[in-house]
Amino acid sequence: MIHTTPVSRRRLLLGTAALTATATLVGRPAGADAALVLDPDPIRAYEIAWDTVDTSVTDNEGGGLAWGMSYILLSLVRMYEASGDISYLDRFVDRADAVWEQTDRARGVTDWQGRSGEVWRTSGAYTVGGAVITDAEDNELFDIRYGAASAGATVAVSAAGDGTADLTLTHPSTGTVEVPGVSLDPSSPDFVVTRVNNDAYTTGRRWTAKRLDGPDTARPVEGTTELARRFYVFPVHTGMVTYPIAVFARIVLEQGIRKYHALAHRYLAKVQRAVIFHDHEWHWRTLDDGTTGGDYVWPKGAPIPFDGLIQPFNQTQGLGLTMAELHRVRPRAQWADKVEAMVRAFRSDLEQVGRAAQWHYWPTYSELYRSYSADEELSEYTPWFTPATQYEDVSHAAISIEFMSAAHHAGLGSTQNDLETLAATYLDLVRDGDDWVFTRVDGSTTASESIAAQVGRWLSLQQWNDQLAPHVRSVYEAMETEPGSGSHLAGIGYLAWAEREGWDNQ
Repeated sequence: MIHTTPVSRRRLLLGTAALTATATLVGRPAGADAALVLDPDPIRAYEIAWDTVDTSVTDNEGGGLAWGMSYILLSLVRMYEASGDISYLDRFVDRADAVWEQTDRARGVTDWQGRSGEVWRTSGAYTVGGAVITDAEDNELFDIRYGAASAGATVAVSAAGDGTADLTLTHPSTGTVEVPGVSLDPSSPDFVVTRVNNDAYTTGRRWTAKRLDGPDTARPVEGTTELARRFYVFPVHTGMVTYPIAVFARIVLEQGIRKYHALAHRYLAKVQRAVIFHDHEWHWRTLDDGTTGGDYVWPKGAPIPFDGLIQPFNQTQGLGLTMAELHRVRPRAQWADKVEAMVRAFRSDLEQVGRAAQWHYWPTYSELYRSYSADEELSEYTPWFTPATQYEDVSHAAISIEFMSAAHHAGLGSTQNDLETLAATYLDLVRDGDDWVFTRVDGSTTASESIAAQVGRWLSLQQWNDQLAPHVRSVYEAMETEPGSGSHLAGIGYLAWAEREGWDNQ
C-alpha cells in the first residue's frame, strides 16, 4: 500500500542526522532557490552539483574515501556512460590516482594486525578505542576498551596496590562509571575482566577489559589515560573504493580506450590485491535450502564494535561489487563462487510482499539478529547484545541494489526476476506518494532529506522498471537542500544515466 505524506510534514524533518554510511547534507541558504536537481537536463544538473561538492582526495581515517570519494568516482563513470564524454574519465583518473596514493602501503601505515596493503584503514567513529594499563616497568597488565566511537573517553587508575586498583571509566556521551577494587588475579571474584565486563558494560555503554601478560602481583601505574584510536580495514570500505575503479578499468578495456589502456591494467592489479587482502574474513555457510551461501565475518579481536560476528548484507556485498566487476574483465572462480554465494544468501533472506520484497539490515541467520549471550564468547568488544531486527534503510539498501545489478551483468546468479522484484520494492514499499520516500525498505518512517537524497543510487534498476527515474527526479526536485556530498553526485549521475539509458553502454 502506498501512503501519501504532505510536504509540510517532511519539512519538519530537516536537520535530522544521516545514517552512518551517508554524508551530512549542506543546509539550504536562506532565500536561495536551490534543490538537489536544479536543471531539467541531468547533465547540466550534475555539472552544477559538481561545483558545489568538495571532490578533493583525503585519507580514509574518517571514512572519507569509502563514503565520499567512492560515490564521486562512481558518478563519473556513470556520467561517462550517460554522455560518452571522455572528460568524465579524465576527471576520474585525476582522483583515482590520488586515491591509490592514500593506501596504507603508500602511506607506510598498518592495521591492528600490523598488516599493510593496497587498502585503506580507518578509525574514529568506525572502530573502538583502548588504553593499555602498565606497571612502572612497562609490563602490560590489562587493556580497557570502549566498543564504539570513543573520542575523548578516558580511564583513570587510582588507589593502586599490588595487583589491585580502582578504575574510573569516563565517556563523553555515556558518562562515568566507577569500578573499585579490581584485581589482576584471574581467580579472584574481583578480576578486572569480570568486574568491568559485568559492572561497566551494557549495550549502550560498551566498556570491556582484557587481561594482558603482566604479573598478577604488579602495581598498576596511577593516572588518567585517554583511549587511543585503533585501526581496521573494513571489507566494505575496500569494496566501495575499488568498485568504481574496477568499472572504469572494464569500460576502458572493453571499449578500447587506448589513452587509458595501460592504466586500466595497473588499476586491475591493485584492485585484485585489495580484494585478496580480505580473504581470511570470508566464511562459507550452508543455507536452509541446502545450497551454499557466504558472508564476510569480522575477526574476533579486531578493534571494531562487532568483532567476531557476521557482517550485514550491505557490507559483505560491498566487496562483492568489486568481485563482480573483476569477473567481467578476468573471469575467475575465486570471484564468481563468492558472488554467487552472496546472491543466494541474500535471496534466501528476502521476505516477499506482493510483487516486492523486504529484508533486514542484519541477516536473519546472524548472531546480531537473534541476539547472543556472553557465554557464547563470540565477541571481545561486544560480549553480548540484544536482538537487532530492524529492516534495512534505503541508503544501505542501495549497496545491495547495486550489488544485485552488478552480479546480473556479470552473469553471476542475480536474475531478471530478482531485479524486477527489487524495483517493485522501491515502487510499492519505499515510494511515499508522488515525491517522497520512506526510510526503510518495509515502507516505515518518513525519510529525512539526507536519507531521501540516496534514492538516486537505486537507479541501476531503471532498466527493469521505467517508473523509478521519474519518481527519483520528483524526490530531488522536492528537496530544499543543495548538493553537498559525494552521494549526491552519485544520485544525480545515476539520474542522468537512467534518463539516457546508460545501461546500453554498461
